[in-house]
Amino acid sequence: MWKRRCGGNSCFGPLAPWSRREPRFPSRSSSFWRPATRPIVSSWPAPRPGMPHSRPMAPGNGPRPSMGSKPSNGNGPMTALPPCSWAIAKAFGTGRPPPPPKRSFDSTLSRDMAMITRNALILAMFVLGLAGRVQAEPAVEIHLAHSQRQTSASDAVSVTAAAFKDILESQSNGAVIVRMHPESRLGGNREMAKLVEHNVIQTALITVGGVAPFYPMVAVTQVPFLIPDRAVARQVYDGPFGQALAADMAAKTGFEILGFADPSGFQIITNSSRPIVSAKDMAGLKIRAVPGFSALDAMIRGMGATPVKVSSKEERNALSSGVVDGQSNPAAIILAQRFDDVQKFATLTNHLYSPYVWVFNQDAFRGLSPEIQSHIRAAATKAIALGTKAAEDWENSESGIRLLCHRLKCQDLDAARRAEFAAVTQPVVLERLQDNLGPDGQDWITRFQDAVAKKAH
Repeated sequence: MWKRRCGGNSCFGPLAPWSRREPRFPSRSSSFWRPATRPIVSSWPAPRPGMPHSRPMAPGNGPRPSMGSKPSNGNGPMTALPPCSWAIAKAFGTGRPPPPPKRSFDSTLSRDMAMITRNALILAMFVLGLAGRVQAEPAVEIHLAHSQRQTSASDAVSVTAAAFKDILESQSNGAVIVRMHPESRLGGNREMAKLVEHNVIQTALITVGGVAPFYPMVAVTQVPFLIPDRAVARQVYDGPFGQALAADMAAKTGFEILGFADPSGFQIITNSSRPIVSAKDMAGLKIRAVPGFSALDAMIRGMGATPVKVSSKEERNALSSGVVDGQSNPAAIILAQRFDDVQKFATLTNHLYSPYVWVFNQDAFRGLSPEIQSHIRAAATKAIALGTKAAEDWENSESGIRLLCHRLKCQDLDAARRAEFAAVTQPVVLERLQDNLGPDGQDWITRFQDAVAKKAH
């Protein structure tokens, strides 16, 4: 016997014959065949009063079967209702499903009005949100790069960068977002300056050696043993000389200058070979020099040492591998970069205050609104002051110069020793600057010397 396959309100598939008179696969006209989309119960006739629910019988097979009858293969009843049809008939009580409930005109109207109102509100909210998005200006993103560790609280550059981000984002109420790229992640100082020039990043804090290829005149600030202390240095770079130098740099390059940031103090000399007490002790040492910065080469040669060009990104590897014997940097950078792990001796020469030049892509800066330009300049000025203060506090703390001298053997210089170093370095540096920069360079050298002399006395 074949079984019916029933689902929902209809039965599917062929019905096994219960009589030899029934074809094996019923034809379309057979009473056993019903399409899936038309339930069997929908085609049954309504039951007569007093009669059980029934269905038509195949021709020639006798009276209709009752609901409890069983099929036979003789002349008696032929078929019984399919199981699924029994369930339907029992559930509904008739051979037909109950009609859907009729809705009144008022209820239908209320439902339609509610749907229209809901759709209208959704459309209004979408339009208002779209209008708000169109009217709101997107936040301006500024990418700032530098060469120091951002987590260092002792380094003036990292403090300056962090303060700039906080102040600018706060003052602009979120209209400007600053993205940080510390630790030379985008390359050395010269590479970062190129990225700013091409507006790949918008701004960076660059060493003088990194800016010199773009603006050679900045080298006039690298006369050793000329600036006596930080107070004089800040007055020179924050005063008329620094403003004039920044304006000339902006006129001759693609950079807008936001200021001159503190380099974490004056530079000192370290090496891994011997203590340096006088200039004569420098003879034969290999000292790291900045590529393309001839004024520093002249100073190293004036001391009797040999300059070896190494980028700032490769400086520590060169010191640890012995490519160079020593270097010149502020104490905070020596500790932050862990140069003290590969050096043994330090001489507190304090020979050079070399600020970081804060450059900003000129086209990007001038493309901003005057309000944002004002916010950027104000934030940069405040950040530089905070960085300078942090560097001063660090130098006077237990983790400053005292920590450096605990890790390295330090040698301080008295006035006579400093004068000796100045006598062998200043003339050769000034001569090199005059040769490289010409008459314009001599004018800037004179202006720099006059500015220092005026503030020092």
